[in-house]
Amino acid sequence: LVHLIEWAKTLNFFRLIDIADQRELICFSAIQILNVTHSFFSYSKGSSRITFPDGKFSVWSPREAGQDIIEHMIKLEMDRTEYLLLKSLVVCNHSCETISDFARTVIVKEREMFSKVLFDHCMKRNGRARGPARFGEIIALESIMMQNAWKAKHLQALLVSLNLRPTKVVIWDEVCGVNHLL
Repeated sequence: LVHLIEWAKTLNFFRLIDIADQRELICFSAIQILNVTHSFFSYSKGSSRITFPDGKFSVWSPREAGQDIIEHMIKLEMDRTEYLLLKSLVVCNHSCETISDFARTVIVKEREMFSKVLFDHCMKRNGRARGPARFGEIIALESIMMQNAWKAKHLQALLVSLNLRPTKVVIWDEVCGVNHLL
């Protein structure tokens, strides 16, 4: 999570919005960012499942077909530029309901800029015939990540409400919005 915050601070728009909006945006997009970051790291190391920098790997895998981001990255042969732009688009999510109108305006403008850069990159890399479709395939990953994040947050809420977690993780509770259940 610290990595996510430090990375978000490198984005120009992030400093333009107030601290409360920054916090809301981080909490809203944290699971998606962790998902895309771990997935791209694993993909770049040639793994088809989540592999962490220390060599450990995740035994969890999305059960539903098409929910595994790594699988899509492999199919697309995603490059680092596409990954970084997708990651930036995930943070620039104006559907976060708890941010101010000013922050939403800033985020929409920034999202349009990142989208245009990604589209131009796809066009240069794949040509006029394949570029737009590739752009659409990359953008579609965002909805898969949002669905996975929604499921992860609901799983955490269930574990907390049933008192099934062995330890309390304050920062995770904040990200998942389960503080009210404690």
